[in-house]
Amino acid sequence: MILGQLELLNYKNLESISLQASPRVNFIIGANGIGKTNLLDCIYYTGMTRSYFSSSDKLICRKNQNFFRIEGQYFEQSLEHQLVVKVAPGSIKEFEWDGYQLERATEHIGRIPVVFVSPDDIFSFIQESSSRRSFLDQSLVQVDADYLRELTSYNRLLKQRSAILKLGYQQGLDTLLDSYDLQMIEPANAIYQKRKAMVEALNPLLNQLSLLFSGEEQSSVLKYQSDAEENLFELWKTDRMRDKMSGRVNSGIHRDKLIPEFNHGSLKEFGSQGQIKTFILALRIAQYEYLNKMSGMKPILLLDELFAQLDGQRVEALIKYLASEHTGQCFITDNYLNRAVELKDQIGLESCIFELRHNELHIYEKNQ
Repeated sequence: MILGQLELLNYKNLESISLQASPRVNFIIGANGIGKTNLLDCIYYTGMTRSYFSSSDKLICRKNQNFFRIEGQYFEQSLEHQLVVKVAPGSIKEFEWDGYQLERATEHIGRIPVVFVSPDDIFSFIQESSSRRSFLDQSLVQVDADYLRELTSYNRLLKQRSAILKLGYQQGLDTLLDSYDLQMIEPANAIYQKRKAMVEALNPLLNQLSLLFSGEEQSSVLKYQSDAEENLFELWKTDRMRDKMSGRVNSGIHRDKLIPEFNHGSLKEFGSQGQIKTFILALRIAQYEYLNKMSGMKPILLLDELFAQLDGQRVEALIKYLASEHTGQCFITDNYLNRAVELKDQIGLESCIFELRHNELHIYEKNQ
């Protein structure tokens, strides 16, 4: 999928921006805090129907505004598509695709596959189990509409079950909890099987790319552990007393663990900053390859301030990857114009450099 043109209004600190994108590589250059990341996040929103950084649309509207709007022109091979997004948090959230208004915004997910690589990943992925589970969810919802329904169903039932547990030891609650447990089994097992299959498909790509970006010095693997490896119904029965005491569900696929390892050791415990960066970069590019294979479309790749985070060896390896036939359209943010010009020459693909100044995008250079 290729983004041709983007028009946005009131997206975070960006008042009104118009972008005519290159089909291959686009550099967005500007000072810190000017809105470069927000522009990438807007592109992410057009694919995922939510911000990369927050699930709340209230945090997206520009200060003192109560709505935002996005229009996009997209190309899929010989087909042209038009997207219109209108959001007034709390009242309106409309996605219109080729003139047809979707009943639910989530119906749109998967039409525009997208991968976001952020410096924040370096901390959150290593430190937070929820971020690692979100990584799987963000990938699977883009290629499997049933997965989104199963995940929504499980989370709804989980919330209701947790509310019942907070009632403590009232008479009749065990029968009600049994009912919820039976309803949760089917979506939980489906989610487990799909997460497991994705990790199995991802690991060869992750290891291959980790070796590529580290100069053959770092192997990487993602290990998946889930309570669904056991009989969940029996496990929830066994854990019921503990659940009542804590007021929450202590086992289930919402507690799944993804353990990053490198060179046969724990990345969290023993990985250096460079090794962690290599793992995260390889994982996100593996995600890109996975989405490409599963959807049949090359995702839009969003690289936020990434080159400032990498050493020369990893930058060179990433440039070679971007210059290959593996990637489609890519957006790269950076603080420094000179670095963007240099990278553009090294990549050697059709590209465009934009400078973001005073809420306006200015084309610096375009290589036809």
